[in-house]
This record gives sequence, C-alpha cells and structure tokens, in this order.
Amino acid sequence: MLHPSARYWQEVRSICDRYGVVLVCDDVICAFGRLGTWFGAQKYDFVPDIITCAKGITAGYARWAP
Repeated sequence: MLHPSARYWQEVRSICDRYGVVLVCDDVICAFGRLGTWFGAQKYDFVPDIITCAKGITAGYARWAP
C-alpha cells in the first residue's frame, strides 16, 4: 500500500488556499474508522472544505422500489 509523505496533504491544503480551490475529501472508502480515525483527513492531519461519505452511510447500496 502506498502512503503520501508526511507533509503531502498539508501542502495540497496550502495550494488550495493560495489559489481559492475547494479541497474535497471523498471518504467513501477510508471513513468511519477504517484508518483508525473517523475520517481520512484526521489521520493525515488536514482540514478539507467538504467531506463526502454517502456510500458509507448507505452501506454502498440503495433500494429502489417502484
């Protein structure tokens, strides 16, 4: 498994701040304790603007009934 360097996400955060880009974390796979923290951003010590996690809430499926 590949991991980012220790300062990778802090540098991404500073670049986004510098240029006014929204940093979105897609925590579909790594959220809810799978990395030892509730969200991936906590493990890598940065604050995203938005966290998406819908698949984790719905268990990856949706029931459709006509």
